[in-house]
Amino acid sequence: MNSSMMAAAALFAVGTAAATATGFRERVPSEPFGAEIPGTGLDDRAGRLLSATGVSAPWPMPVLCLIAAASAAPGKRWPQRVLTTIGVVVTIGTLIEPVTWGRRSREPRVLATIPLNLVSGAALIAAGRR
Repeated sequence: MNSSMMAAAALFAVGTAAATATGFRERVPSEPFGAEIPGTGLDDRAGRLLSATGVSAPWPMPVLCLIAAASAAPGKRWPQRVLTTIGVVVTIGTLIEPVTWGRRSREPRVLATIPLNLVSGAALIAAGRR
């Protein structure tokens, strides 16, 4: 196990938990580039864990990061690739959501998730690149 990878994965998981709670509480749907994705509504029980809100990543992503970080060992490259890839996806995902650009909720808790997501993505990329 690599401590920097585990710290980055834990930051991402905690940040995703906070962002998910905020996204559902403030009813911020995921709308990349302003387009609603069918089956990812805030009222869809099955989709809640698999889909994201407009301010959070889908839950399989932080779970996969935690598994990868816990599996990190000398000679294994896949854990680094997982963290780097998910870090890039989180960063891009945050940047393409309308809430990031002020086109949705301006609630302070919602706005706080944006830098949290960007920092989490950067931490994953940095940990994966080491």
